[in-house]
Amino acid sequence: MTTQIQDETAQIAAQQQAADRAGVQYGSAMHIAELLVGISGKVYEENLHTLAAAYGTDYKSIKHIDEVFNRKL
Repeated sequence: MTTQIQDETAQIAAQQQAADRAGVQYGSAMHIAELLVGISGKVYEENLHTLAAAYGTDYKSIKHIDEVFNRKL
């Protein structure tokens, strides 16, 4: 049980760091990640750029949010 709690705590910390890196609030990062679930290919790339512009951050930061929140790392 302790290992599970440690894993969850580490995941939340990683998510907060990804949000901070992008300069967005944690709740916004959760929303960004939800928008990117199940999208691939050219549409995925276009969505990364659109979300980056909408949130005033860069493409790599949005991609990192997706990777961390949707456990793609």
